[in-house]
Amino acid sequence: MALVYEHGHLLRRDFASVQIWMSKSAEQGYVPAQLGMVAELLYLNKLSSVYHGETGVRMLRELARSYLTIVKDLTRVMCRLKAMYRSLGDSLCRTGRLR
Repeated sequence: MALVYEHGHLLRRDFASVQIWMSKSAEQGYVPAQLGMVAELLYLNKLSSVYHGETGVRMLRELARSYLTIVKDLTRVMCRLKAMYRSLGDSLCRTGRLR
């Protein structure tokens, strides 16, 4: 209904009605209307920032550090396995068991 009022289809343009119908649509969960309301609040600078605390940043840093540690350990293990297989292949070639 808000789009009908906004674009003037079959009715004259009435921006007050647009505002009323968009707010009703947003309350009922219509996502484009909700996005429109948030965009309007951002434009009017009526939204304030919310402090979520330091736990989010701390947890993110810890996860990043853990990920880097796992990647380094995996690389080290893969290199050791590769070296073991190379040495095994070299010793088999020297003894004549592998041709």
